[in-house]
Amino acid sequence: MPKPKNLATNKGVGELARKAGISITTASRKLGAGKTPEQIIAEAEEYRKKQERRSEQPEAGDEETFYEAQRRKEIALASLRELELQVKQGDLAPIAEVNAWVAGMIVEARNILLRIAPDLRDRLAIETDPAAIDRLIAAEVDRALAALAQYPTGS
Repeated sequence: MPKPKNLATNKGVGELARKAGISITTASRKLGAGKTPEQIIAEAEEYRKKQERRSEQPEAGDEETFYEAQRRKEIALASLRELELQVKQGDLAPIAEVNAWVAGMIVEARNILLRIAPDLRDRLAIETDPAAIDRLIAAEVDRALAALAQYPTGS
């Protein structure tokens, strides 16, 4: 490798390179380009500061790296695929379907229970025996419970 041109003619290149914190080759090239030693030292200091700013790590939570964002994305996609698989296998049901099924069951139970009084009104009006009244009410409640037990358990 050939030596820098100014190294043989300019004995201060090594000292300038040490002061500026740069290589002898870089100092020699800059001198050959017509720059003064002061300009070379100032440029080297500016470059060093720029590199320090680049290498500074952001505060925790300030910025997310590309790889962290990619990792979060992959985890989210995997979770989504697992949920979709559970729905297809029948292990999970969409909340809207569950809500509709429960609401239908509640409405049906309400209708059955509200029919007890009108169905028993005439029979209870003519009955005088308390045990018979109790049996009539118990039978009607049992019929309502049996009807609710027959309610379909969803899809």
